[in-house]
Amino acid sequence: MIKQLIAEIYWNEIRKNENYLYGSQIKFQEDLVNFYNLRFASGKPIITFKSRTNYQGDRHSPDLPILTQGKRYQLEFLIDSVPELSFFLQLDFFNRQAEQIESIVLRKSGESFIFPRDTFTYTLTLMSAGCQSVAYHKIMMYEINEEEEKESEFRTFENRYLRELLPKDLDLVKDLVKYI
Repeated sequence: MIKQLIAEIYWNEIRKNENYLYGSQIKFQEDLVNFYNLRFASGKPIITFKSRTNYQGDRHSPDLPILTQGKRYQLEFLIDSVPELSFFLQLDFFNRQAEQIESIVLRKSGESFIFPRDTFTYTLTLMSAGCQSVAYHKIMMYEINEEEEKESEFRTFENRYLRELLPKDLDLVKDLVKYI
């Protein structure tokens, strides 16, 4: 399994309809966002990141990368909460008619998912599970390539000779030839 970083998702600003603002204190620091709300209910969204936006209406670009249908991806996050682990990430996938196709809940850093077929757009939401405060650093998204690993195994033995089967024509350059 080979994983490749494709995006780092940061919480850069407060936006309408994407942040929970009622009774919340949100403090931005250099590489950290602190969210406080002592009366925050479980199951409420803290922040939502989108793969598709209306720039004319929203005045910002999408936060999430374009993904390939049927491929496996992994999310790792640097998020702390009080009480500990009292949040989860929710991925919602939508078709062209904005109908929800699938929803996935990720509770631990490093969990993976397969991007569903017929998905046109998706959202990633940081949800409360009874938290009072959250310290958000970033979310990292990786693409998982299981096929490339198999191909690279075969490529390592490509253009190599067994020492015993080295052709006589290559005696002159035998020191430069790669052996298995």
